[in-house]
Amino acid sequence: MTALIIEADSHITEPADVWTSRVASKDVERVPHVFRDKDGRDVWVLNDVKIDMVGVSAPAGWEDFLASYPPGFDEVHPGAYSSAERIKYMDQADTWAQVPYPNIAGFGAQWFLSMNDGKLQLECVLAYNDFRHELVSVAPRRLIPNVSLPF
Repeated sequence: MTALIIEADSHITEPADVWTSRVASKDVERVPHVFRDKDGRDVWVLNDVKIDMVGVSAPAGWEDFLASYPPGFDEVHPGAYSSAERIKYMDQADTWAQVPYPNIAGFGAQWFLSMNDGKLQLECVLAYNDFRHELVSVAPRRLIPNVSLPF
């Protein structure tokens, strides 16, 4: 009999367009977005401040884990950001369900607090919750939803 594991501390690597595809075009540079730096790394940025490299939140399967991280989306495991690929990986790892937590927004959406626009903060939280709803809808019994609350 295979053990059915419910992983209560899993994380999702947000796709690069989580916020930019869900806010008005005039605000795209004002929300978390990804750019490729001069060293070829995909980096999350908000308010001209580097949040982190994409690969830091997706080291699964990376051979040099802790010495380095995947430099960009092209090198991370697709299960880091794709629901369908995550379910395939969970099947291989005998994991029945996961609770996928955020990475870039922060557990309490604290990165949004650095924004000086309350309306845009709320739009970011709502956009993120829409993304998570889409994420878990692929397998709602296996990808257990949680939400970010505006504050």
